[in-house]
Amino acid sequence: MTRAVLEASIISTRLSLLAQLDSSAGVSFMNRAELRLRIFGVVDALDRGVITADKARELFARVQDDISTLIAAD
Repeated sequence: MTRAVLEASIISTRLSLLAQLDSSAGVSFMNRAELRLRIFGVVDALDRGVITADKARELFARVQDDISTLIAAD
């Protein structure tokens, strides 16, 4: 995957997760803050070359699962 396509994919995933998080009224401020930090941490680690794109996708999937769990608990 080219760097441009990778960046577009990561940006798209990040925006999707943030939009889902922001549209979930039942998620507490602290949970929202923690999940935002995790999302931006993944992007930062990828930008610095600390993790691979596959690891970023795996971590984003975990964040997605946590968001879904919080929404379901609402």
